[in-house]
Amino acid sequence: MMNWIKKHGGLCVLLCYICWGFLPIYWKQIDSLDPVYILSGRIFWSVIFCGILLLVTGQAGKAKEALKDKGEALRLFFAGVAVCINWGLYIYAVVNDHVLDGSLAYYMCPLFTIGLAFLFYKERLSGLQLLSLAIALAGILAVIFAHGEFPWLAVIIGMSFAVYSTIKKRVKAEGLVSTFVESLFLSPLALAYMVWAEGNGTGALAALEGAELLYLPLSGVVTAIPLLFFAYGVKHISMALAGILMYVNPTLQMLVGILVYGEELDPSRMVLFACVWAALILFVWSNNRKSKGKELRTERE
Repeated sequence: MMNWIKKHGGLCVLLCYICWGFLPIYWKQIDSLDPVYILSGRIFWSVIFCGILLLVTGQAGKAKEALKDKGEALRLFFAGVAVCINWGLYIYAVVNDHVLDGSLAYYMCPLFTIGLAFLFYKERLSGLQLLSLAIALAGILAVIFAHGEFPWLAVIIGMSFAVYSTIKKRVKAEGLVSTFVESLFLSPLALAYMVWAEGNGTGALAALEGAELLYLPLSGVVTAIPLLFFAYGVKHISMALAGILMYVNPTLQMLVGILVYGEELDPSRMVLFACVWAALILFVWSNNRKSKGKELRTERE
């Protein structure tokens, strides 16, 4: 299994981004709830779902080991905080009819991820890869200048996930264990808020009916599965590749916002769309060319 993951780490990360690209549809089903309550439910039910998987697969002991390792536990705690900020602000954007604004955050994220990869992992980029980033940046700047204001919300959402990616690269625990532990740290606050909201009549029981109540426990499933793909895949590919593949996520989000929820695609976003896909194609082509060059050099040696 691990050999497959090492060979197809990029595919695992890509599957994660595809899942996230369609998540706005899910959160829209419960947009009558307070975004903080949705976030709390997402954290709490992720712990439950991952905990059940740990018990079924016999990996509960590995979770205990991760908690006993102070360095590992600290990394997972900060990873949990980073992804909590990311989730919370993104849910806020979606339920307030700003799906396209949320997608802008993830268009920015690869630039932050690749920058952090350079700082912390000393990853070097080829000239063509740098050119691809410049093309993507041009598209992002087109949106910023067209709207005439600095997108603080998008920047924080994008940066928080870039930080999360950087931390997860250094986590030793396997995907299921790390996802469980990072959510476990946040679960007491999440549960406390849910109990408080229900007591005040602002929780799920007051806003949802019948089958709608299933959306909250299922949020643990739709949250954990992409994170498992990401946690496994990111360890076996470069941060730069993980960053550039991220463009699939916001492109899908943007299409959902336009085609499903009727949000307007202005000319600046059309420029962004074209620039980002040109950058993605150029980066992946350059990455494959670089890999083939390494294989040829290895064979000659």
